Formats: sequence, structure tokens, C-alpha cells
Amino acid sequence: MMNQKKFSIPTRGEAYVIKSTGNKWKDYKCDLKNVYTTKYKTKDALLRNRPSHIPRDQWTGLLSYWLSDKAKKRTQANRNNRSNQKMPHIGGSKSIAALMDEKVTV
Repeated sequence: MMNQKKFSIPTRGEAYVIKSTGNKWKDYKCDLKNVYTTKYKTKDALLRNRPSHIPRDQWTGLLSYWLSDKAKKRTQANRNNRSNQKMPHIGGSKSIAALMDEKVTV
């Protein structure tokens, strides 16, 4: 959670900061996975070429998840779902129904 001693964020901005930080963290992990799993194809190669700023135990845990059958199935299912979309959803985290409701009330 947010380190209150390190940062001074007005209460009204906390939700935005938390959401924004979460999105940036998700994007960072996605970029990290794309760069390393594209460049190094085997688990041994990935373990040998750990980014210097990531502790070994965290890198090992991340690789264990990325290379697990569960994660591979989820990745493939999401890839298939995105390719089957007729109209991609570009409304962010809000559902199409919520976006339409906002449009009607404005």
C-alpha cells in the first residue's frame, strides 16, 4: 500500500494515484515479459540473464508464473478472445453499459 511517510498526496487524489501506479506496474511487468521471453527462449537462459535490478528470488518466482501451464493457458485464451472481437473495447475499465449510461446522463 501507499507509504504515507514518503509521499504527501491529498485525499482526493489517492484513488487516482493508486490506480495510476497499478496500471504502470502492470505495464512494466508486461514489457519485461515481452522483452525477456522474446529474447531468451528457455527457462535456463532466462534465469542466467536476470535483470540486475530484480532480486533473484523475485525473478525466479516471476518466471515460474510466466512459464506455468496456468499462465500459458490464460495468455492463449486472452489472445484468442482479443482476436475474435468484432469491435475492440477502448473504454478503459468501465463496461460499455456504464459508458452508455454516462453518455445518456450528460
